[in-house]
Amino acid sequence: MEEMESYLTPKDIMEHLQLGKDKVYLLCALKGFPAIKFGSTYRIDKSKYRKWLEEHEGMKVSL
Repeated sequence: MEEMESYLTPKDIMEHLQLGKDKVYLLCALKGFPAIKFGSTYRIDKSKYRKWLEEHEGMKVSL
């Protein structure tokens, strides 16, 4: 099992992308975004998040 440090929280994504809370939760719910939902809480796999960013660089993401 991977260490928990390999997962990000929505707050981490807010800080990294300079987005508000509502936008980040819309992003987490977006099909294809590497978020896992536990009840009302999301966790994002760090390596899959980096890969997702690389694959969507220069693209428009509608939220």
